[in-house]
Amino acid sequence: MVFSHTTYLPLQSHVHSPTTTSVNIKNAKEALTVNGSQLATSKFENVGLANTVFDDVNLQQARFTNVNLSGCTFDDVNMTNVAITNVKLTGMTVNGVSLYEMLQVYRAHQAHQAHQAHQAGAKTSAADEQ
Repeated sequence: MVFSHTTYLPLQSHVHSPTTTSVNIKNAKEALTVNGSQLATSKFENVGLANTVFDDVNLQQARFTNVNLSGCTFDDVNMTNVAITNVKLTGMTVNGVSLYEMLQVYRAHQAHQAHQAHQAGAKTSAADEQ
């Protein structure tokens, strides 16, 4: 069963064919349940997924751009090699600790280490001049 054009699935429709190669759902208003499926290389654009549950889902190598994750909860999540850029961190916690505060402590520590390295370099230069 192949859906190559925009397909509107009526409420309670089921697609069970393992040979389905493409399903295009556009302007759907009903909840969608997907179980035991391999949807690698799928694309979701301009889609509202508020209050959606992702359980035992592999999003390895997924890319999220212009995504609102406010109020989300991540539990038992593997974030190995995850890069997060251009992010708003207000109220975000990791293991109950404010990420904003963690970053402030980290930056202060980095500044302190840079200051110590600078002082050590200045002492070395003064000793070399004598």
